[in-house]
Amino acid sequence: MNSRPHFDKCQRQFLVTSYERNKDKPNTYNEVMAEFSQKFPGVRIPDRTTIYRIRQKWYKEHTIDNLCKGRVGRKATVNTPENQERVRNILDVESALPADHPNATTARVNDLGNH
Repeated sequence: MNSRPHFDKCQRQFLVTSYERNKDKPNTYNEVMAEFSQKFPGVRIPDRTTIYRIRQKWYKEHTIDNLCKGRVGRKATVNTPENQERVRNILDVESALPADHPNATTARVNDLGNH
């Protein structure tokens, strides 16, 4: 599967500003696409959905940057005394349950930082 290249930052900024400049016109997207093809000859013209998504990212995230790299993977967690205490409390409750109880933990309980 060939993925198409992303638009660079300058091109995405142009799409947002061009849309804002033309948003009161009846064929807003057509105007934006025409201006884009004049400003960036030789670059594929974005379709309406692409323009819409870039605009929505601008309104929602206040950025036009490609956020893929910063939004992938496991969420970062913080190891604080409060979080450690919460885990200890959960494990204390679960360790009191019989082994065949559906809510009993099957994970090995470490000393949780009590060194």
